[in-house]
Amino acid sequence: MLQAELVWRSLVDILEETTGVPAEGLSPEQSFEDDLGFDSLTIVEIAVMTEQRLGVALPDELLAQLRRLGDVAEFIVSQARRPEGPPTDTAGAAATTEVSDALLRS
Repeated sequence: MLQAELVWRSLVDILEETTGVPAEGLSPEQSFEDDLGFDSLTIVEIAVMTEQRLGVALPDELLAQLRRLGDVAEFIVSQARRPEGPPTDTAGAAATTEVSDALLRS
């Protein structure tokens, strides 16, 4: 459960920083577009920041399927649990953030 909580807190921080929506106003059940009104550019910004901070890529075709905030958090947790760890960035180096390290240790 620690992984899920760390991912959720990290995702909320990213959303708050990217969109200005207060953390208290976010829940896993909310959808990016219908509930929060985020446009496609904002969603891409969130995806880029998520990859930078957590080391998990959210490709465009996947973003179309992950509609709710909780869906994205669950996907990130599932990627961190893979035996080889989270995907690497485009330069081929693994992401080295405090959160991704904590996820791999748990």
